[in-house]
Amino acid sequence: MYVALDEFLTRVKSIEGTINLVDRLVEFGLIAPRQVNVNVTPLHRSVRGLGVSGIHRNLDGSVLLITAAFEQFVSDLMVAFAAQLPERVPAYSNLPNAIRSANERLTGEALNRSRTRFTEYELQRFVENLANCHAGVAPYVLNGEAIALNERNVRSGTLRELFSRLGVNDVWTTVASTRTLKNWSGPGGAKSAKSRAENQLNELMNARNHIAHRVGSTTLGPDAIRAYIRFVRFLARSLVKGLENYAGSLQSS
Repeated sequence: MYVALDEFLTRVKSIEGTINLVDRLVEFGLIAPRQVNVNVTPLHRSVRGLGVSGIHRNLDGSVLLITAAFEQFVSDLMVAFAAQLPERVPAYSNLPNAIRSANERLTGEALNRSRTRFTEYELQRFVENLANCHAGVAPYVLNGEAIALNERNVRSGTLRELFSRLGVNDVWTTVASTRTLKNWSGPGGAKSAKSRAENQLNELMNARNHIAHRVGSTTLGPDAIRAYIRFVRFLARSLVKGLENYAGSLQSS
């Protein structure tokens, strides 16, 4: 799971670097509409050519990249957790009903609806893995890629539904109990952290949709985008910590 987290944090660090660069260029007056100077370096010439619309495109693009990176992280985290489960719970029949149900139902959905997403080899592997699960083969292999299937924006309700497939009753209660998310939220305890985090993720996805579908004036400033980056970092770490705690409870039960 920490591999998925590290990859996500690397992605958002790169995005943050772009935001910081645009911010500094504006601060130093290197980006301005209709500003022309032939005696400049190629870098200056390229960034001055951005203008206001170019700045907006870079900022808007960063929001899209943040949400895409987070959605990929959620998928990668679920796949990694599913891959580790046989070590925690050696017998497939002893897994929580929610996990077994998701493994079976979503394997079927992958076979029926996702042939453009998975290769024939992968689909065949899904069938073999599921057959081995029912045959009691050990160690079993869950179809994590199928369990993580999702075609919706990862808003708060979607995140809750996705992690319910892993047997987590309410992922927001789980992450809100971590010190990591409480540190992000500030005073108010777990209840406040849960409410703030759900609202923040929904706001981020709303911004993403406004930009993607060109609804009105949607550009967020660098400070607002950096605040979202800070939030998703804390949320991602909290998700890993919450899943670790949950996995421990499965192992001890």
